[in-house]
Amino acid sequence: MVNRFCSHARRQFSDLLDGQAVPRWSAFVARLHLTICPQCRRVHRSLVGTQDALRALRDADPELEPHSGHRPRE
Repeated sequence: MVNRFCSHARRQFSDLLDGQAVPRWSAFVARLHLTICPQCRRVHRSLVGTQDALRALRDADPELEPHSGHRPRE
């Protein structure tokens, strides 16, 4: 069940993971919420895993580099 605390925390996850500016209080509340909510921890872990997988994919295939000047093969 997603309550208002879950909703608030989940809205902050993307910005926090991307290193975007998040008001200190909002970041604190989101991180604190992660310590007590197993559902949001799972969501957060999934986002972290997705972010890590995308970085690994980008780093593993130079054709996907935006500045490589190459287009992926079709």
